[in-house]
Amino acid sequence: MPELPPLTATTDAQRQALAAAREVAATPLREKSVDWVATLGTLTEVFDDPELHARYERGLAALGPYRCAAAFDRLEELVKELRARDCLRAALQAALALAELFADNAFARSMVANCARAVGDHETAHDHLAAATRLLEETAKQEDDLTSVLHAARCWSEFAHLTRPSQTEFASWADGRAERHFARAAVLAGDDPDAHRRVRLAVAKSRAPGDPSAALTEALALLDELADRPGMLANSELGWGATELALQLLLARREDRALAVQQRLVDAKVALYGECPATWLERHNLGTVHLQLGDITRARALIEPAYAALRAELEDDHPQVRMCKRSLDRLARAT
Repeated sequence: MPELPPLTATTDAQRQALAAAREVAATPLREKSVDWVATLGTLTEVFDDPELHARYERGLAALGPYRCAAAFDRLEELVKELRARDCLRAALQAALALAELFADNAFARSMVANCARAVGDHETAHDHLAAATRLLEETAKQEDDLTSVLHAARCWSEFAHLTRPSQTEFASWADGRAERHFARAAVLAGDDPDAHRRVRLAVAKSRAPGDPSAALTEALALLDELADRPGMLANSELGWGATELALQLLLARREDRALAVQQRLVDAKVALYGECPATWLERHNLGTVHLQLGDITRARALIEPAYAALRAELEDDHPQVRMCKRSLDRLARAT
């Protein structure tokens, strides 16, 4: 069973992080489990303890001891978990570990760029996004498939957004590269309506930083087009991506329309699977939308039953159960 280093909490943030960490440490986890390393990373955000940081580094090394698919999956999951916890510095460190192991992987490089931008490290973001675009250019030339071309277009768009404040001319050039890739993607989509929807979603995501209103309009239009297709809405990158983009933009405006977007996903899961963990998790997610909009009462009414149902069906250390528990902790802090 993993152990925590001796730490003394003096702030509310430290006490909350330490209490959550002790709960994880009490479970029979292996040192290389994602949840345990995420716990260490969370603690490094609030404790300036050299031994703690050293343990987090060892945890990263344990998740990715050598280059293999399992190592990529574990480190990617860790980055996403830390971003969800708003532990941005620890997430960047995990992303850098991933990119060091998979230096020729454009997705790993772009993940570093996103994490670096979140903490204001624009130099690191620039370097890794440049590497990602070079890798994607080669992939797009060699494979010429829709996924590769769209990924390259998105990276060029992010590159343009990142460099625009200081290098306007270069940003315009990068925008041009992105537009050419989007045009190529539209050709590759052929007569497939869903492939064209993927292109539209990618364009909307790329334009969201500069024109969020237009991006939101497109995301909502895509969701309307998928309204009678619960399988596509709930189980495809197109459905997930349009939902995620719409929620992100609506919540940034604190608009109640976000509730209808998430409710649509709940309804799709009910239509597909009935009452099951996948449905309960989406109801939990609806509760978190209420929480972000400030309705604590409604949030609790959704999150607590979802937690109870998931806990009865799954083990306490299951990722979905732990996710609900963290939401309950946020509810407690909000009251």
